Amino acid sequence: MKKNTMELKERIKKVVKYLIGKGIAPTQKDLGYLMGYKTESGFSQVINQKVSMPEDFIDRLCSFDRNLNKDWILDNKDSMLLNKESLYVNKIDTVTPIPFENYMMVEYVDLSVAAGELGGNNVDELPESKKRLVPKEFDNGEYLVTRVDGDSMDDGSKYSIPDGTEILIKKYYLHNGDKLPIRNNLFVINAKEGKALKQIIEHNIDDGFIVCHSYNPDFKDYKVYMEDIIEIFLYRKIVSLRPPIPDIKN
Repeated sequence: MKKNTMELKERIKKVVKYLIGKGIAPTQKDLGYLMGYKTESGFSQVINQKVSMPEDFIDRLCSFDRNLNKDWILDNKDSMLLNKESLYVNKIDTVTPIPFENYMMVEYVDLSVAAGELGGNNVDELPESKKRLVPKEFDNGEYLVTRVDGDSMDDGSKYSIPDGTEILIKKYYLHNGDKLPIRNNLFVINAKEGKALKQIIEHNIDDGFIVCHSYNPDFKDYKVYMEDIIEIFLYRKIVSLRPPIPDIKN
């Protein structure tokens, strides 16, 4: 049997063609726009390896379809799809593209390296790796996309937010005497001692502190005093997640 020696750029082109065929985007240009590229040439140069590929490029490409095989794209291992049956998509079980005017470009911030206040940069001047395209489905405000590091919010339930998940957050302004809307909300707390995504289970105005809770029972609840908090963000939604794929049972 002849070995498949298809080059990386040809495999990426095949994935792009597959995603267009599934209806994720009508054209390569539009798919590039969903990936955060403002021009067709910018996306095309990455695909054709005319410029260096961002580290998260393949992950972002695979986020459009969980069945895409990252190992095949990178190293030509096995097949393009983890489940070949998905080449023949049932019209009832498919995706509906959102009109492009319903998207907005948002700054991406890595909490593990950010210091001081988060965000605040001109999105148009940021490199492609520092911004994300997300649906316009919330009210106006100061939005950021950031990555969740660690498994403190992962207890294996449907509520879990696993390590590596990218989330959309909105800056929350707290005025003196106001209580945080802790019910049905999660928060990114940017404090002097660090930054974290948590559920706040208590906001004590009199003594000036909040109690942070993790979904994972291995992590204990802890207090953060308001005077040590730089800023607070409301969690809005998951914008990118590629969950681990279980092994195939023989």
